[in-house]
Amino acid sequence: MRNIDTMATAFNLNNIQAISIGTLPQEALEEFMLIRKKIHLQSEFDNLVLEEVEHYYEAYFNSPFQMIFVARYKNEIIGYCAYHREERECSQHVAYIEMGVLEEYRGKGVGTALENWVENYVINKGVRKLLGITLQNNMLGISFCTKLNFRIEGKLKNHIHINDEYYDCYMMGKWLNI
Repeated sequence: MRNIDTMATAFNLNNIQAISIGTLPQEALEEFMLIRKKIHLQSEFDNLVLEEVEHYYEAYFNSPFQMIFVARYKNEIIGYCAYHREERECSQHVAYIEMGVLEEYRGKGVGTALENWVENYVINKGVRKLLGITLQNNMLGISFCTKLNFRIEGKLKNHIHINDEYYDCYMMGKWLNI
């Protein structure tokens, strides 16, 4: 088992001083939803699937099978990585992740730090595989996932439907080293 807790840990990252990563407290859900919306609106691709899903994230606070981690700089949320896994025993070894980083902090290691944090956390929960979904034409997202050793495992035809158009997505997976 790797030693990791859910408390914030501060560290320096590239040219950004004092980044901290920790769990999102429930009282910060509204702040998180505003930052999540801003992150997704900054993306050429993710804004296609932006929905107000606060009730979806509220469930994260009442389940041992899901968690939201946030990166903070100067006490402001600059990125997040949420994970959830199924309660069925046969698939508890798989966690699905969703991630976003504010545009001005992209390329500085924040996303990588968040993914590494979540990876260490979920390994302690028995997770052996991470999965994520990205739009097929999101080359930056695919490149980022590939850098983190995710591989395309399948294509989800017409997976996203927005404004009378259907979009294909890739399911990307990563087997975790224990």
